[in-house]
Amino acid sequence: MNIFTKLLVPRTFRIRHEILEFLSQNWNKTKHPSQRDLNVSKVSLFEKFKDIDKSELQNHLDILLKNEEIFSEVGVDQKLAYHTVYKGLDLYLTKEYLVKGKHERLNGWYDILKILGALIVIASFVRSIYLEGQNKTDIQNMEYRLNKVEKHFPVRQSL
Repeated sequence: MNIFTKLLVPRTFRIRHEILEFLSQNWNKTKHPSQRDLNVSKVSLFEKFKDIDKSELQNHLDILLKNEEIFSEVGVDQKLAYHTVYKGLDLYLTKEYLVKGKHERLNGWYDILKILGALIVIASFVRSIYLEGQNKTDIQNMEYRLNKVEKHFPVRQSL
């Protein structure tokens, strides 16, 4: 994952994409689906994502399970195992979580920029009203001085 993706995609979307990536690794190892061992144990998931809190990782797994992107089952060794289903594989291959994450982050920035733009417009409007008042005062002062000068030095009108 490049630096721009890490900056643009929120952590939750990156984690879900990485979980799908990890669970999808066995899809292309064999050609026939019956020969694939798609199950990944919960322990190996926790080992792979050891920098993520276990409860947070479990929350992401629960969300993926709820959205039917992965499937969990108890294996022959009586341990919980996960594997991706076609929907999860499709989301991984199309990088759907990364796209959604970028979209969400950019929408957040766009909302902030809209608010800042509105504030700049309001500030410009207030400034223009202030400058208009200042200009009126300056014009009145100039008229007053001009009238004073005209009283002392009357202007001759020529025909």
